[in-house]
Amino acid sequence: LKGQKFTLQRSKGLGENEPDMMWLTTMCPDTRRLIKVTPTDAQATSEMFDLMLGDNLQGRKDYIAEFGADYIDQADVS
Repeated sequence: LKGQKFTLQRSKGLGENEPDMMWLTTMCPDTRRLIKVTPTDAQATSEMFDLMLGDNLQGRKDYIAEFGADYIDQADVS
């Protein structure tokens, strides 16, 4: 990417994207990138999804307080 111009866009959910961006990043077979994810423990994966994306705000806060430091180097704070 050195010497090239690019634009970085982030959204919290697919509904925040404009239709042309959805086509380019998600729908168009020529430009999208799909990665198959196969969990080794379906129950643990389901529980983590529920914790991270569900309604249990206090549980999510507790998890982040306990384990957040393990992932701080991956945080995008720009």
